[in-house]
Amino acid sequence: MRELTYSEPQIWIAIAFVIISALLVTAFVAIGRSSRREVPFEQVKAIGYGVRTWWLVGLVTVLTVGVVVSLFMLPYSNAQEPVGAAQEIAVKGGQYYWTVAPNEVAPGRVRFSVTSADVNHGLGIYSPKGHMLGSVQAMPGYENELDIQLDEPGEYLLSCLEMCGAGHHKMHAILKVAER
Repeated sequence: MRELTYSEPQIWIAIAFVIISALLVTAFVAIGRSSRREVPFEQVKAIGYGVRTWWLVGLVTVLTVGVVVSLFMLPYSNAQEPVGAAQEIAVKGGQYYWTVAPNEVAPGRVRFSVTSADVNHGLGIYSPKGHMLGSVQAMPGYENELDIQLDEPGEYLLSCLEMCGAGHHKMHAILKVAER
């Protein structure tokens, strides 16, 4: 069974965290060493308010830029009109399995009809590169549908996203998308 992999953004976030942490430790050590002399309270207060103001401005700027940039990374702007009829795939979840029929499809639009035999499950669909493409709830007595465009040939991992019992971590299935 193919395991999920972390993609590059998590690695860059970890590197940035380590660098920022090292800079903060260095700043605290430098400040600690320079604080051996007596300083009037008014001077400390003026410097502290100045640092606090610039820290707040910097924090608001970073958060605003982060939100604006991340809005362009949302998958919804890449949505296209469906081309052709969807291939139907029936998916049924149970403790601790997925049945997928058919388990191989041609590239193109796919409609997952998802239900559960016993308890609630969450069906997550991952590309061959390990990126999550979509998710839908599997509930007993209900049939939920999810339309997705699967153009990349390979093995797509179907995994349970909702804690459903002791064997939840083993609840995977593979959907193959054939070569064109």
